[in-house]
Amino acid sequence: MAATEQLSVLVVDDHQVFTDLMVFTLRGMTFLRTVRSASSIAQAREALLDEHVDVAVVDVRLPDGTGVDLVPFAATHSTRVILLTGHPRRAEAARAIDLGASGYLAKDGSLSTLTAALSYASPSQPHVADRFPEDSLAGGSLTDRERQVLIRIVDGQDATRIAADLELSVLTVRGHIKAVLAKLGVRSQLEAVALASRAGVSARPRG
Repeated sequence: MAATEQLSVLVVDDHQVFTDLMVFTLRGMTFLRTVRSASSIAQAREALLDEHVDVAVVDVRLPDGTGVDLVPFAATHSTRVILLTGHPRRAEAARAIDLGASGYLAKDGSLSTLTAALSYASPSQPHVADRFPEDSLAGGSLTDRERQVLIRIVDGQDATRIAADLELSVLTVRGHIKAVLAKLGVRSQLEAVALASRAGVSARPRG
């Protein structure tokens, strides 16, 4: 697709402040013709039926389902879909691309990455996030101590128990937990456990 072609865009996100900022920003871009918004999958479907949309920028988590499921419907209306998520997952990205999404990007990515996807991404040449939280488990992003703490979180231990087990202060353990959550891109220990489990990190064997 030519970068100079003016496009119509639909932003689909249920966080009003984020949506307003996104719409305001995109409306200032000369290669976009119109920018509208919707806050749910149902509203997005209505918008796609009402008027042709070249590209839909869709949040993965919506109140009435996942934005990934909007991809096939959008495809029938010749609308490319760029999915945005605060918590990128490789398996989810793969499913989205298999369904025909043109992009799967992290919300904390750069605006230039998004605008490039709006202009050039397609189902045959999708733009995908270059970093996934689970990579921190497969690679060396976590320190040995942070991995020890994560394993004990998976084991169901709280900060006090972990501190006693590792002979550390509770304050130090809480600092490690905070670092683990940040590196994995999750907001809670429950999310960290779910991510670690999917990545094959298991609790310590019980003796």
